[in-house]
Amino acid sequence: MEKTTFGGGGGSYPYENGVVMMTRDPRPRLRWTADLHDRFIDAVTKLGGPDSKFTQIILLFSCLNFIQYLAREIDSLLD
Repeated sequence: MEKTTFGGGGGSYPYENGVVMMTRDPRPRLRWTADLHDRFIDAVTKLGGPDSKFTQIILLFSCLNFIQYLAREIDSLLD
């Protein structure tokens, strides 16, 4: 996956796989595609399937991380 930047003067934009992503947001965004979904399913299967203890622990940590993110966002809005 080739990543460069495009633009000049007022700023540059991420340029990836022949597509200029016109955003000034410093946080990268992920577009959920069919290929990404297939890769996700393959990874979950390699970890023992959706009902394995390992994938359940990963899901738990993901939920906790999301809850912490929401708490930080709420705190920033209240300040």
